Amino acid sequence: SSGINAEYGEIIKDIAIDNNFSYSKLADLEMFSKVSELIQKWKENESVMGSLLRTLYFMTCVSVDEDDEESIAITLLTYGDIPYMLQEVFKTNPSEIVIDETADVIKNLLRDVDVVQEEFLKPSFFSSSFNHLTSETLASSTKSTLLRGIFLELAGKNPQKIKGLLNPYVETLKELSQSESQSDNELNVSAVILLYKYLGIIGEAERFELLVPAQNEMFTEDGISRLAGIIEAIPYNELEFEKQLLSQLVSSGFIEKFSDAYDSNTEEVYRRKLTYVMKETWVFGGDDAIGFINNSGASKHLIKSCQECTDKEVMGNITDALEYPTFDSAYVLSLAEQGFLESMPKLLEKWNEEKEGEGVRVVGKLISTLTKMAAVVGIKERIASLMYTAVDIPKVLIDTFEKSNDVDVLNSTIDCIKNLLTETMVLHEHFSTQRFIDSCVLRMRSDLLSTEDKGKVLWSIITRLSYNNPSKLAELLAQHTHL
Repeated sequence: SSGINAEYGEIIKDIAIDNNFSYSKLADLEMFSKVSELIQKWKENESVMGSLLRTLYFMTCVSVDEDDEESIAITLLTYGDIPYMLQEVFKTNPSEIVIDETADVIKNLLRDVDVVQEEFLKPSFFSSSFNHLTSETLASSTKSTLLRGIFLELAGKNPQKIKGLLNPYVETLKELSQSESQSDNELNVSAVILLYKYLGIIGEAERFELLVPAQNEMFTEDGISRLAGIIEAIPYNELEFEKQLLSQLVSSGFIEKFSDAYDSNTEEVYRRKLTYVMKETWVFGGDDAIGFINNSGASKHLIKSCQECTDKEVMGNITDALEYPTFDSAYVLSLAEQGFLESMPKLLEKWNEEKEGEGVRVVGKLISTLTKMAAVVGIKERIASLMYTAVDIPKVLIDTFEKSNDVDVLNSTIDCIKNLLTETMVLHEHFSTQRFIDSCVLRMRSDLLSTEDKGKVLWSIITRLSYNNPSKLAELLAQHTHL
């Protein structure tokens, strides 16, 4: 019955999650052949087929060692001829549930077992797949699995073969690339990648036109929502494609127009999507993006905005954007001139109140940005001079080091303090306090930090403080002789 098979699927799921079970172990237990037999037996029953295919999906979720790929391929082909069976199901069963589950299993196999890919590089498989892609009843998510999870995976590892197999379906791909529905973002992106990168049918200008809203629509709520969705839909392994697209977005004037768009719409969802796109352009927009950032006033606007921001997701996007270009010394000095250092104590005090989730990540990003800035000549001296204007960055770092229970934040804080104490002693006196040394000792005695991080505290911070005033440090450590 379908109920029994659903239970069977849950059992297999638990087994698959256990990394001690491999493909060969599952084969030894005759699970592949048994499931294949059951699928043949119940092929007329949509519910049972769905459960069995879900079972097979979990079986193909087990971890894969590259050295075992050939033996895995033999296992899949020998015990039930899984690739052939899946293609037959795909070709003959019209059920949306069955197609969806089958596509998920094939996606798993192609991702983990390169040797099996040859079994799916067949005109008959492409024909049945594109029949499903043109179906009006099949869900957009299932179509996305076909294009993104199956065809892009095959194309990435078989670029020469894929071109001939896809050529008969160029018009279908063009139609899929032109949908403007928000639910079709992954489908649009996948179709455009196939047309641009693997078939060479469209050029850069048409690629941009297909994926990016027109200038007069880009900063509307619908426009920015679509743009954010398109960027999110680009597969992680298509990084070069994303860089090229975002470089075009930078050239179109997105960064210069960002500030006005941010100020003109205070709705949180809009600002989340807008700042997400901004962050992506800063990170992946290329060298030109840094120039636009420095010259457009966008970074100054973000510094001002983050002081007023209360939304965790917006703030997370802003801090990601501000941190990324810190490899560029001109950008770092520009940040300092625009007031980033002055804003740091209040920002850390505000976001240190968050104890979990995105709020904690914001703290880590702020400190990471400061860590990278500290490597640029003149920043430590600027931090020291700010002490005379009641902007006490060392104090807020010590507060964070003392109170945070997040390992990542603590690691960032340790690295930041270490950098501030390196190459110059201008800030040493501000960390040579009984409170800070006591905190260092407590952290080294706790279980929260790894041995490596405790070593950083001892050698990169405490030992470094001794360079400036060894007698004072000895006095501060006097009550910690057990150290």
